[in-house]
Amino acid sequence: MAVAGARVEQVVDLRGWLARGAAWAAIAFVVLVLPLQLEQFHSQRWSLAVVYAVAALSLNVLIGYAGQVSLGHQGFLGVGAFFSAYMVTSQDQTFWVALVAGALSGAVASLLMGLVALRVRGLYLALVTLAYGRMAQETLFNLPLFGSGAGVEAPRPEAFSTDRAFYYLALIVLAGVLYADWRFTRTKAGRAVNAIRENEQVAASYGIPVARYKLLAFVLSGVFVGLAGTLYAFRIQRVDSQNLDFNLALFLVIVTVVGGLRSRWGVVVWTAAFTLLPDYLSDRFGSDAPFISLAAGAFLLVAILVFFPGGIGQLIRPVTRWLSGGRFARDEEEDYVEEGVRGRP
Repeated sequence: MAVAGARVEQVVDLRGWLARGAAWAAIAFVVLVLPLQLEQFHSQRWSLAVVYAVAALSLNVLIGYAGQVSLGHQGFLGVGAFFSAYMVTSQDQTFWVALVAGALSGAVASLLMGLVALRVRGLYLALVTLAYGRMAQETLFNLPLFGSGAGVEAPRPEAFSTDRAFYYLALIVLAGVLYADWRFTRTKAGRAVNAIRENEQVAASYGIPVARYKLLAFVLSGVFVGLAGTLYAFRIQRVDSQNLDFNLALFLVIVTVVGGLRSRWGVVVWTAAFTLLPDYLSDRFGSDAPFISLAAGAFLLVAILVFFPGGIGQLIRPVTRWLSGGRFARDEEEDYVEEGVRGRP
């Protein structure tokens, strides 16, 4: 009987892994193969979704891991975009040098904001970041260094000159950010940042240098958003301050929170859906698309936050656990964040 039971378990396990393989193959087909069969403009849309996903993951580091609210994240994205474009256009550097410059400039800008965050918190920090985003849009991005308001050209390298090729480049960057994010959460520094989010006083009593790890979270977030800014600039091949406004900052906050704080896959999935939905609704419904998109988006936001306080991450957690080899079941004790639901700050 024991042998028969073991054989049954092996068969069930084999079927489970075959099903997982089929699911991964379907995901790979949609993400990697389908763009090759569609028109180029689809790749341009999808690359924007990837860019915003990288930016949302950077905001997730601040809000989800460190508990620091930022309402001016478009300012950090713009710094990465302008500096990377400047390196190629004015300094005659390669795209790869510009990519590094964009990440470093985002890190420096976030570090400076992190120094401010050591003195203020909560609503006051949100107001400071909001003021920074507005200042960056009106003054910093209009400096002569960045074209005096006319913008800066950002020509793509020849190998990624087509929208389809650039989409795959953006996917590679997204994969790198996901891996770095995953590794960070499993390090001593990542655990320390989580402890600080829960209670700074308790973390400090255990010998955790609160200021150091807060700044580390800001720097890591800055690296991610700087990479997003570089991709943003080279996707449109010209960057200016026109679209780097509060609407973009609000969009990033929405997709990050509704995607699910501390859920990287929830953030990526919801960012892609929220970015692509308006475009494809426009293709289907024409002039009625803005109203339909706004109504559908508002309904989805309310429904998700009411029934799934942990966001899309909570909703898809059984699937992601199953795809990684676990069981397909909803755990009521799942570790997700419920800001504003149970008194969390």
